Order: sequence, then structure tokens, then C-alpha cells
Amino acid sequence: MGWRVGNGTSINIWKEAWISGPGNGKVNSDANNSQLSVAADLINSEDHTWNEDIIFSNFNHQQAVQILCMSLSDNGSPDLRIWRGDHSGIFSVRSGYRWLTNSIDAYSNDPISVEETWYNKFLVSVWALKLPSKIKIHFWRVINNFIPTFSNLVTRKISVQTQCLLCQSESESVSHLVKGCSFTQQVLSELGILTCPWQTEQSFASWLSVAFESLNSTARRTFVVALWTI
Repeated sequence: MGWRVGNGTSINIWKEAWISGPGNGKVNSDANNSQLSVAADLINSEDHTWNEDIIFSNFNHQQAVQILCMSLSDNGSPDLRIWRGDHSGIFSVRSGYRWLTNSIDAYSNDPISVEETWYNKFLVSVWALKLPSKIKIHFWRVINNFIPTFSNLVTRKISVQTQCLLCQSESESVSHLVKGCSFTQQVLSELGILTCPWQTEQSFASWLSVAFESLNSTARRTFVVALWTI
């Protein structure tokens, strides 16, 4: 189980599994600032946004970025318990079985030394880009499929059409928008961005990391900004 952050008063930041993204949701840092206890201590009271200075001062780089990418409720509603095993946040027998199966497979493949190391290196490269934080955070959301595509909205039981509005040819998923949409590919082509071919055995995030790493620093910035603009 995890949390969807509202006003932050119910979430113990040092003991709870509350951080979205890779990992078990708990803080990795050995530091335990006694002045901070709940998520509300990390939120600016004036505008209800994350306090970047406090977060980067008390968490490692990866988890600081993960926290900043988490959405806060606009009205400061109470914190809500959610199921971390599915993007919908709602538990079902099917999602529980899928999570258990994936966990067993991941344990067998030693993800600590392989998958998390790969992800961490990718994230460090992204955050090193000389771009505004909001653009890099958007790219992080793309990597983790945390953007409100039509496919994701349908998964959350929100009734919308699923066809991509840009190309009108396929269902709008994050992988389609980045690598399958003819409009996106035309924009990237005109910007001189050539991405590597898709391998059927690759996950979307893995393909995206390979595509990103194949570009020089200028092309990486252009690629990330283009996806943010689209």
C-alpha cells in the first residue's frame, strides 16, 4: 500500500511507503531530520507546493526528484491510502497477482544490481540537463507513464475517447505518443532528432533510455523539450 498526498498531515515520511516510482516507496536516506516528521513539513503552506530546498537537503537525488514529481491535491484534501501495485491506485485480485508475479521475477533477476542501477544512471543524465525543472519533471513522468494519456484515463475509469488526437490512427498511450505517433516523429525529424529502432523485447522505459543516451547533449535537450511541448 502507499499514499496519495493531500495535506500531508497523515504521512510519516520516515516510516511510511509513500514515495511514488521505482523502489519500495520508503526513504532510502540514513538521515532522519527530527524537525521533519510528516509530508506536510515538505510542503509550502503559502501555495501548497513542494519545498524544493528542504527536499533536496534531506533526501538523495533520485528520491528528491521522485517526490517533486508527485502531484499534490489542489485543495489540500486529506491524504488517501492507495494500492501501489497498479497505476489506478485501486486494488484488485488481478493487479495483486500481477504485482506478486512481477516481484518474484524481479527478485530472481536481482533488480537491485541491474534494474535500479540502470534507472539511476538514466535519471542522473536527465537531471543533469540544463533545462527548467518543470521540463525535466515532465520527462520523468513520461519515463514512468505518469501522464494523463487517454489510455491511462480509461484505466482510471474516466470515460474518454482513446484515439490519438495528433495522428488519429492509434490509441493514445505514452509509448505511442513518443515512438509511434506520426506527428511526433515528424516534429522530431524536422528537429534533426533520430531515435533508435524499437526492439520487441524492450520495455518502453528501456527503449527511451537507449534513445536518450544515443543523442549528444544538445539533441537530448531538444528531444526532452519537444516531448514537453507536444
